[in-house]
Amino acid sequence: MEKISKTILYFCFVILITACSKDDKDNEDKLAEDIYITGTENNKAVYWKNGEKTILSNTNSSASSIFVTDNDDVYVAGSEGDKAVYWKNGAKTILEENDAVVNDIWVSQNDIVHAVGDKKDLTSQATDKYEAIYWKNDQENLLYQGEKAVNILVKDETVYIVGYFKNGEVGYWKDGVQVILPEDNVIIVDCHSIYINNNNLYIAANIITQESAPNTIGAYWLNNNLEELPETENNSSSVTDITVVDEKLYATGFEKDINNKKRPVYWAGITKEYLPFNDINYSSSAATGIFTVDTNKFIVGYVTETVSNTDFFGYACYWKNGVETILPDKMQYPFGVSDIFVKTSN
Repeated sequence: MEKISKTILYFCFVILITACSKDDKDNEDKLAEDIYITGTENNKAVYWKNGEKTILSNTNSSASSIFVTDNDDVYVAGSEGDKAVYWKNGAKTILEENDAVVNDIWVSQNDIVHAVGDKKDLTSQATDKYEAIYWKNDQENLLYQGEKAVNILVKDETVYIVGYFKNGEVGYWKDGVQVILPEDNVIIVDCHSIYINNNNLYIAANIITQESAPNTIGAYWLNNNLEELPETENNSSSVTDITVVDEKLYATGFEKDINNKKRPVYWAGITKEYLPFNDINYSSSAATGIFTVDTNKFIVGYVTETVSNTDFFGYACYWKNGVETILPDKMQYPFGVSDIFVKTSN
């Protein structure tokens, strides 16, 4: 009798655990994913929410970055004509009218809007000189010795901005204080995309070294130490975005094959992976950004198709854990896809 009771109790326990596991899985399945992607189509700033496109401007414009708040307010940074602008839920705010652009945007607690970019330097005799700008709630601030600001991150109320300095060097500002990044054995370098994980600071870079010239190598700084990403075929690659999950670095970008065609790749630690895509008549393809939610990796990119010697079309897409989803409607040239933001909710 005692043995029978224990058996019954055992099966009840199994059923209870199974039911709880199923409930947990059902709750996970109920998480809704809203996927926001921004870019430029036919010289017009646009963004997509779950594949539905919104045109932000009917004149010459571009979109470079997107940020979505907990209140579902959608901020898109970019330019319209010669003006540096951002759109909040489609409503435009002009930050600067003098040959300027917003390259990145971040919204911190209490809806404080942080934006970075550059504008023409009117004090310079040269026509190609610019000044790096940081806007906080639309208030313009010149960055010390800055020529261009490309990326921003706000963590624990500390503001990190990546950019270029007037002396030709690259680096970042931490609450306005300039930090120059080392460029040992590097001929040419650019920098973008900053990420902080457990007080370790990562900045994505593309470099040309004495050994790689004229090819570009995807790289990154880790706490001011420059590291190259694993080599690619034809020794030519570029990194576009970077993030870190569980101490493991993930980077997106592209490599060029022997025919000089770009194809999308990402790096997971020291491993390089090719991203699958519809390659019929493709002329170019790249992964341009990454966003992580728990263990899920969302990578955004585009594919350009050659119709004729003069006609080009393309499509925007994203990969969730390596599986491609193509956004509806082919895009008209010129176009580009720049950034992705993912929100989950029950």
